[in-house]
Amino acid sequence: GLLVILDDAGRYPLPAGLVVNPAPGAAEPPGENGTRYLLGPRFALLRREFADPVTREIGEQVGRLLLILGGTTRASLIAALARIARRTLPAAVLDLVVGPVGDDASRVVGALSGLDGVSVHAAPEDVRSLMLEADLAVTAGGVTVFELAATGTPAVGVELAPNQRPNLAGMAEAGTLLVAGRGTEAGLDEAV
Repeated sequence: GLLVILDDAGRYPLPAGLVVNPAPGAAEPPGENGTRYLLGPRFALLRREFADPVTREIGEQVGRLLLILGGTTRASLIAALARIARRTLPAAVLDLVVGPVGDDASRVVGALSGLDGVSVHAAPEDVRSLMLEADLAVTAGGVTVFELAATGTPAVGVELAPNQRPNLAGMAEAGTLLVAGRGTEAGLDEAV
């Protein structure tokens, strides 16, 4: 059989027949024998609907903001980002996606107490449509950055784990997002 490793750490070599890592700038280790590497964003494993072509115009006003931190949603962080968004964009519609792992939607809704105009979408089947409707997204640095790029959605990235740094840096270099910083940093609200 063939062992395939889906990697996001970039610490090579790995004992596999095939290694897939979509991080921009990921490089095969020198002198590697026996392992094949599929590296870079063109090897990002996205759902089939993200292969559909997109034509969209990017306006100067943000009427709809998507807050999407990937599969694991921490209620306190996404609520803090929603409050930042509401202060910054008081008239914008806020769509907030709660992933299938992490804090559940009821906990997130509780953390949003007192904040109006926020629609919470718990593990939606069709996240692509939410991305296409958004004028801007605030996201973490996992696979979601590739989905947002595939939909042409401008984004602000927040690093939630060290393994997200290459994705955020590479996608910022490609011009698909701006990096605000780490989710645990002081001053994140000003950066976002």
